[in-house]
Amino acid sequence: HREDNKDVLRFINIPNWQGDTPLHMAAMQGWQATLEILLAQGADLQVLNYAGLRPYDKALEYLALLSPENAKEHPLRKLLGRHTNNSATQGLI
Repeated sequence: HREDNKDVLRFINIPNWQGDTPLHMAAMQGWQATLEILLAQGADLQVLNYAGLRPYDKALEYLALLSPENAKEHPLRKLLGRHTNNSATQGLI
């Protein structure tokens, strides 16, 4: 169904003035449903913002704000873990 969403694919990875894409923004807010939609539509999980951070880095910042119990079981951790193929992040997410 990605072929039907060519306009979405053109704009889904466009950064804001800080280099954050919609995926960065959703990750830093912990918006799981939005992350799922963006990832399903082909958002790039490996794109770097101007500070050199990927969306999963922003997700880790969000999780760090939660209590250890909430962070450990947060669905965001599992969601990004499923979509992250980078072995360097396996122990982080």
